[in-house]
Amino acid sequence: MSARDKLPPAETAQDLADKHDRLIVRCKQLCRPVEYEGVNHFIAGYRHHKGDAEMVIYLEGVAGEVRPCDITILEK
Repeated sequence: MSARDKLPPAETAQDLADKHDRLIVRCKQLCRPVEYEGVNHFIAGYRHHKGDAEMVIYLEGVAGEVRPCDITILEK
């Protein structure tokens, strides 16, 4: 076995999107703020239906739906 065989496979774009979705759910569970348009908000809820390309996020203080790619996870 060479050193190359021990490296984990590179993450795909879908893997990164799934990881971001999991972090959004975790922020909701732990009441952690996220950044949207330069302002910190808390996640009021989210919706993810089977067959949808991405989940929809609802933030406190924001009228309407927010796409997950528009949210920045704040690291602690």
